[in-house]
Amino acid sequence: MGIIGFIRRSRRLFKLARYPTRKEMWAIIRVCVLGIIIIGALAFVITMLFVNAFLPIIRPSTIIYI
Repeated sequence: MGIIGFIRRSRRLFKLARYPTRKEMWAIIRVCVLGIIIIGALAFVITMLFVNAFLPIIRPSTIIYI
């Protein structure tokens, strides 16, 4: 089919597409914000775990200053 088939399918897709309703948009925003919060909290926990678990193991006398 090539390029002609792609254009036909794309045109059909654009005819069927519509803007989301206000309710759908708020659902999308809620899910995105929740995902950002979860990923941020997970990154915070991992950072705190590494800082508090592994840095005390390294004694200041083993660090070489240049």
